[in-house]
Amino acid sequence: MSINFGPIHKDPKEWRNPDVFDPERFNPHSEMYLRPDGQPRNPFSFCPFLGGRRICIGKTFAEVLTSFTLPLAMYHFDFEFVDPAHKKVKPNFQLATPKTPVIPMHVRTLRKVKHI
Repeated sequence: MSINFGPIHKDPKEWRNPDVFDPERFNPHSEMYLRPDGQPRNPFSFCPFLGGRRICIGKTFAEVLTSFTLPLAMYHFDFEFVDPAHKKVKPNFQLATPKTPVIPMHVRTLRKVKHI
């Protein structure tokens, strides 16, 4: 059994502008926090790690790993779009789509890593 989270996270009955990234959706004081009909959203309309008894066993590991890995990557590397037009209009990128777009980037090392 598998659950396809793409359609769950982009359900137009639950989300206003489902294809647009809008952090205001998670602010309880914002109008975007509610469904398009003004009612509260279903608590399972956004479930990256599920919940309850069947919560993902890697949830805590993923959160801790992300909090360490992302800052290290940003500290040691410089990321730059190959196409200068992407600096003005950010490319639409989603992980769970059938056709993942290729977004070419240059990666430049800023600092040398000291080996212990």
